[in-house]
Amino acid sequence: SSSDTERRNEVLLNEKLASNQIDLLLEPKCFTNSVLHMKSGNSKTTKYNGESLLIKGNNLIAMSSLLPRFSGAIQCMYWDTLYNTSSDQVPYNDSFKHSTWLTMMKNRLEVAFNLLKSSGIIFVQLDSNEMAYLKVMMDEIFGRQNYMATITCKVKAPSGVASGAQMVFDCSEY
Repeated sequence: SSSDTERRNEVLLNEKLASNQIDLLLEPKCFTNSVLHMKSGNSKTTKYNGESLLIKGNNLIAMSSLLPRFSGAIQCMYWDTLYNTSSDQVPYNDSFKHSTWLTMMKNRLEVAFNLLKSSGIIFVQLDSNEMAYLKVMMDEIFGRQNYMATITCKVKAPSGVASGAQMVFDCSEY
């Protein structure tokens, strides 16, 4: 487990540090290589016609690129974010100093706040490792009165099934 006092070479991409890199990263990029997926097939598109969007990629870059056109227009966001589990394994790095992870999330949540409608909702999938910290941060950004619920999923192996089997999720609201 890493300590916040440990010296690591982490690039922190936000408006205060690494500003030159952030300016380059945040240039509008959405819809430049977009593919419209339909029952009849897939086709490249550069236009948005009001369909629901599934955007896969770095959420800070994608959301910042969408901000000029969709400020206050998004009804629902779902994030499967980095859990900060101290794992540096493929497919992505999930090991950050706690303060770095918090800054990364704060930057993204502030952009998300500006994209969401006043009636909009954001779902963030996370384990218990950083959940309490994220909840406090989201209360600060979105307003504590706007919190709706925490949905927990108990993950367990199916009874009588050998290890390595598909997991069963037992979800309930608390």
